[in-house]
Amino acid sequence: MDNGIGSSTIRVKGLCRGMYTTDGNPAWMYVTCAELITHAEREFRQFSAGADPGKDAVPE
Repeated sequence: MDNGIGSSTIRVKGLCRGMYTTDGNPAWMYVTCAELITHAEREFRQFSAGADPGKDAVPE
């Protein structure tokens, strides 16, 4: 059904050096990197929803 409202999907992927070992398992930087990526995703969601960054207006 076309209601005149379009939508888009934006996929953001992140990866840090030291996040994974050569065999694909989590490495020593995995937790730190995952936290940084999660924070960036949250900020992007807030930005795209029109909220002020850092105000936690959009739930995780």
